[in-house]
Amino acid sequence: MQQSEVLGDLDWRSVMMFPSALGVTARERPERFRLEAMTEVTLRLAGVFFIVGAIMLQALLPDNASAQLVSSSRSLSLISVALGLIIFAYGTRGFRHQMRLNIMQRTLELTRININDQGRVSRTISIDDIESFYVVRPTTPKGNAKLYVRTQTSGTPFFVIGGQQDEIERLHQEMCSSIAVAQKMGAQAPAPDLVKA
Repeated sequence: MQQSEVLGDLDWRSVMMFPSALGVTARERPERFRLEAMTEVTLRLAGVFFIVGAIMLQALLPDNASAQLVSSSRSLSLISVALGLIIFAYGTRGFRHQMRLNIMQRTLELTRININDQGRVSRTISIDDIESFYVVRPTTPKGNAKLYVRTQTSGTPFFVIGGQQDEIERLHQEMCSSIAVAQKMGAQAPAPDLVKA
């Protein structure tokens, strides 16, 4: 059963939004990412398996092993540990998206979060560098809308967050309102455009 919360006149089912005096924070709900959560757990277990395998390889090495066997065993263990760490790190990077707009620090932080709600991959954009936000509507009736931010310094827009169209459009409005407040507090750049694709 999918959880929901009511914020204003909207029943939020795909995104969790937390507006505050400092701006707005939103993240994709974990219920939408069950397969990705299982993938994260599987990758973490595989990483641990490689590391434990490397330790066991060294522990089970006989005392009278030849120098060549010891050398190749160490090389194999090091490769296994390195591979295990890479797989484990990839498994903790996260598949869900979170955004935090802070009007006091004048930043928009885009983060990927894992099943433990820990941010692993993050990008920070200055509010003054934001050119516009826009919503890409879903191509199918039950599809997800996507919110993007376009900056003045990058030709490629950055994905912010995805979810049901009405929720993404409301989040879009909240972000633009928060930036308008930041502009009144002394921003020099014009407020980003409200654009819907």
